Amino acid sequence: MPHFRISHFLVFVLASLLVTIFMFMKRGPFGSKWKVDTQREVFKDMQLEQIRRKAIINSVCRRNNSQKSENMKLEMLERIFVEDNFQLLYCEVPKVGCSNWRRLLIVLGGHVKVPPDSLTGNDIHSSQALRSLSSYSEDEIRVRLQNYTKFLFVREPFTRLVSCYRDKMERPNPIYHKAIGRVILREFRPNADKSLLATGDNVTFSEFAQFVIQHNNFKDRHWFPVENICYPCDINYDFIGKIEHISVEAPWFLESVGVPLSYSRHKATNDPRTDVALTKHFVQQLSHEQRKALYKFYQRDYEIFNYSRPEL
Repeated sequence: MPHFRISHFLVFVLASLLVTIFMFMKRGPFGSKWKVDTQREVFKDMQLEQIRRKAIINSVCRRNNSQKSENMKLEMLERIFVEDNFQLLYCEVPKVGCSNWRRLLIVLGGHVKVPPDSLTGNDIHSSQALRSLSSYSEDEIRVRLQNYTKFLFVREPFTRLVSCYRDKMERPNPIYHKAIGRVILREFRPNADKSLLATGDNVTFSEFAQFVIQHNNFKDRHWFPVENICYPCDINYDFIGKIEHISVEAPWFLESVGVPLSYSRHKATNDPRTDVALTKHFVQQLSHEQRKALYKFYQRDYEIFNYSRPEL
């Protein structure tokens, strides 16, 4: 019996203590203020990280004698899309969540009255709603470059290349199979089956990589280096995001520029995402020489955006 009473007493004491702690946290310095302090720390950390990323870009550009220019060539602005309502300039990098950013910008511009994630791939890629910065007059371009928030998101280069291969070559994609796949098979597969030469299907990752290596001036934006799509040595971007941390960085960025919508990762297929493990699986199919050549092709992206050099 004494043991029974003591146990109940201990339960009562513990319960009271938990209630007290909960109430104190709810109204005291460990409750709402703790949340505010955490948000402030995240905000401070993100600001410092942006300063660090920009400093690295400037350092790499200076080291390679790539000084920022005041005179923008129109080809540098072709992949920068304009959103006037919130004064945003988005440099689109394929295979880095660009479809989701298109969805969001189309809705922000008031072109449709539906949630961003309800827009299909056909909706966004056939839409003429987004204007390229290159389509404006010189004065309009200058005003936007000086006053709008310029941002882009990047991705580990080998992972981006694997994602591109899976999307354009491994999955059914008649346009790319016929335009690129047939060229790859004719050039890199001796005695290729005639039926495959007609369709361009069944290109291996090694064959695709060899095409990228040997035709490094083939400016397909889906696998071309980000440096030659967004020109970070010429354009002072206000925000450089990384898709590897997009669940934190996209919401922070959108909140910082006053956008009331959230970034949602719309996915049209059930295939697993191209992650580190999947990238390793594909890259291991390449020869040492191919990996070295691909690294050379993407080396500036690795340096400018501070990605670790891959194992070669």
